[in-house]
Amino acid sequence: MKQKFYRLFLLYMIVEVSSAYSQTPFFKQVIVNRENLNLGFNSLSIDTNRILWLASTEGLLKYNGTDYISFALKSSGTPDEATAVFTDSKGIVWTGYNSGTIAFVTDSGLTSLVSEMKPKDKITSVFEDHNGVLWFTTGGDGVYIFQGKHLRHFGMNEGLKDDYCYTVEEDNTGRIWIGTDQGITLLIKDSASYKVAALNFNKQLPDVIIRDLTKDKNGNIWIGLQDSGVCRYIMQEKRIEMPQWSRNWKHGPVLDIYFNKNELWLGTEGSGVFYLDMTASSSLINYSGYGEFTFNDIRKVISDPEENLWMASGTGLIRSHSHWLTFMNAIGKEKINYVHTVYCSGSNDIYLTPDQGLLSFNTKGGNIRHYTITAGTSLIDIVSLYEDECGYLWVGTMGGGLFRLNTITGTVQRISNPDLNDASILSIDGSGDEVWLATFGGAFYCKIKGSCLTDKPDVEITKLDTEATLGNFYIYTVFVDSRNRVWFGTDKKGLTCYTNGKYYNYSTEQGLRSNTVYSITEDNKGAIWFSTPGEGICRFDGRTFHNYGKAEGLRELTITALKYVSFDRIVMVHKKGIDILHTSTGKIDFYGAENNLSEINPDLNSITVDQSGSVWIGTEKGIVIYNPILNINPAGPEVVLSNVTLIGSRHNQVSKHEFAYNQNSFVFDFTGIWYTDPARINYQYMLEGYNSNWISTSDKQVVFPNLPPGKYDFKVRASLSPSFTVSETTDYSFFIRKPAWKENWFITSVIVLIIIAGIIIIRNRDKRLKGIEALKKESVEYRFETLKSQVNPHFLFNSFNTLIAIIEKDKDVAIEYVEKLSDYFRNMIQHREKETIMLRDEIEMVKTYYYLQKKRFGEHLRLQINLSEKLLDSGKVPPLSLQLLIENAIKHNAVSRETPLTVEVFQASGNAITVKNNINVKLTPEISTGIGLQNIINRYKILSTEKVLISYDQDFFSITIPLI
Repeated sequence: MKQKFYRLFLLYMIVEVSSAYSQTPFFKQVIVNRENLNLGFNSLSIDTNRILWLASTEGLLKYNGTDYISFALKSSGTPDEATAVFTDSKGIVWTGYNSGTIAFVTDSGLTSLVSEMKPKDKITSVFEDHNGVLWFTTGGDGVYIFQGKHLRHFGMNEGLKDDYCYTVEEDNTGRIWIGTDQGITLLIKDSASYKVAALNFNKQLPDVIIRDLTKDKNGNIWIGLQDSGVCRYIMQEKRIEMPQWSRNWKHGPVLDIYFNKNELWLGTEGSGVFYLDMTASSSLINYSGYGEFTFNDIRKVISDPEENLWMASGTGLIRSHSHWLTFMNAIGKEKINYVHTVYCSGSNDIYLTPDQGLLSFNTKGGNIRHYTITAGTSLIDIVSLYEDECGYLWVGTMGGGLFRLNTITGTVQRISNPDLNDASILSIDGSGDEVWLATFGGAFYCKIKGSCLTDKPDVEITKLDTEATLGNFYIYTVFVDSRNRVWFGTDKKGLTCYTNGKYYNYSTEQGLRSNTVYSITEDNKGAIWFSTPGEGICRFDGRTFHNYGKAEGLRELTITALKYVSFDRIVMVHKKGIDILHTSTGKIDFYGAENNLSEINPDLNSITVDQSGSVWIGTEKGIVIYNPILNINPAGPEVVLSNVTLIGSRHNQVSKHEFAYNQNSFVFDFTGIWYTDPARINYQYMLEGYNSNWISTSDKQVVFPNLPPGKYDFKVRASLSPSFTVSETTDYSFFIRKPAWKENWFITSVIVLIIIAGIIIIRNRDKRLKGIEALKKESVEYRFETLKSQVNPHFLFNSFNTLIAIIEKDKDVAIEYVEKLSDYFRNMIQHREKETIMLRDEIEMVKTYYYLQKKRFGEHLRLQINLSEKLLDSGKVPPLSLQLLIENAIKHNAVSRETPLTVEVFQASGNAITVKNNINVKLTPEISTGIGLQNIINRYKILSTEKVLISYDQDFFSITIPLI
């Protein structure tokens, strides 16, 4: 009986809970090098291409979200610990090392800075002032200033308070602040040097060891201290101020101060990271872990264009969403899960309904309150909430009917109606004294008669003719827009609008992709947006429907809740997470498993927006809070063209844009930058000038071999969905020159040269043809002269006389003589038409001719032939040329006992034959036509480049003819 009485008592009781609630951001440890899970990080920077550069215990690392590249100093035997990293205004990445080495990154790798002086101690930070001057602080060797090509040292001898320095900052007046182990040194630019400015606030500092200096948006300098937390120097008031939350600090050295929009983040040496909302008078919130993952030593904090927060820790690299995406799954020690709906009231109270319960709290703080709507044993879930104009909360249950709650007193009134007592109220909305209900039993209209400022108002309830107007009894949502039109999301009849007493139905016949509607919202232009199961969402501007599905970039097509929020965004909730559509651009952001939003399984319409613009989403795992103000325009995936190389070469050509004709085989390496979930990136590329279509790929390398000369533009883009309509393009233009012989000037020159050469060739041809004709004439004359010389009456007469003389003496010799004479004429006729004959054949003819002449002149005529067998078989001469030369010798010289004639045939120097004879001048010389010898000379002009040489003196006459 006591237990039953206690439950009845709780039916109308409000339980005050003083336990605090908190929103927890998502933290994730990023594993850069899986072979070294204990890799520590001292600092980090992000360059102009959104690439992360990490100063690690293994040196400098370049990280793109999936892969890393280690940069080692060339002169270093073992990896030197990188202690600082910084990207300057020119996009150059600088790094400092534990050894004091300073280096910077170029296309060819890491290059050490060469200067007359070098730091002797580790580099603790790198900073660039507004003049582009780089400042390097060291742990024991003062500060080094780099401008132009040289390092300058500034230490205690020049007025620095201590040589152990941690940080540099520049205020709005151009003064340089240096944090040291003995306070702050202030430097002022004095022409080409710097001088120390007099300080009047160092004595106000609660701690002399200055670990970090950071300027805020108002120009004030925030100071991270070794033992006393944080203070700030108010520039206008010229004084040090200690924030209330920093007094009695017990959390160790503050290593880094970082402002992220309206957030303040503090990295500490032993207590993790601290967060402060600068727009509220809240206290610091400390984070040192997430789930089983813990972190303490936070040395550097930065953010990227995706709105990720990155933290360099001595125990690893950490990524967070900051406070634009937070989670609430507990209130004090009470777990919050299976939240069926969430609602923000006009007083900015958040109402949420964990399993069979209802509780509230104010976003600006205050006690958490529990409300009991139905008996605890009824196991009835609350699935819809709505606040009327009098501040009463209408509560819709799943199978338990409708209630009205006085949120101040806790008084609960059941809205009784035979059709509603056991109804499932899926959605409630209204305006003024009108309230509309969407239920599994149809749609209802509620009218409050009289004043609503009462716990028991008179409510007139009308059930709509659902079957005639809305299709069937299943109504998933109801929404009253800014023009007081009432929209219903039905199960089978699409979208229905009630206005001016009439119903208008919109279905697949009018352009919807589905006739079932789950959730409805309105944008600032009056367009209606609604979601459907399995077909994405749709926008209706009053005339046309525009559908959004996977082709347009949605990750999930069954959207259970959607809400229009500030900055022209539609927040869509589904079981895989959240999609956010930027209505002005069509760009869609995705937040799912990679953001700790996997399988959140939200109920229908479990979404609300508080007065600050934050979106509260009820899920199976608790509350998800999305703050669009801190996430105004996060960058989508971006493609970085990392390498352009020629096949067979390792040199990066990305800075080169013109190539020779034979440098025409290219390899393009690229990577998509989207740290949230790089594995989801899709790529498309195109090479304008080669093809005109985008080609989809999952690879990060494209090869184009043997490109013809011309202009090209390689383009590549990335997207998180099959749609690339809003993707930014990265391109690289280049030009392949034509080979010289294809250039216009070369072609013109060649044409001119061809014309000139043609003219010359034609002229030479004509000349040669004339020469050939002349040669042919001479050859004919030569052959005629030769034949005539052999068949002239003198030759025949002498031959016959010789034959008669032989016959009388020796008939056998006479027969041999006739045969030789016959062979001579036969060979002469056989060879006389040829251009050249073998030297052996010519010698045989000479020997035959000599035999015939020998019978006439006897021993007074001598022929000496001294030629090698190799020469006889390798050389050629014009036919009858040697015979003619021997004949001329006999013709022009006396042959007798007193004047014997000796003819020698031998090899001259080089590849030539000499015919030489002694001179026996006849008393009556024969008249010479000169045709035979000249013909030989002319024929050699055509047949060979070598000349016929004639030499003589008083005793000898010789002619040298080249072998052909």
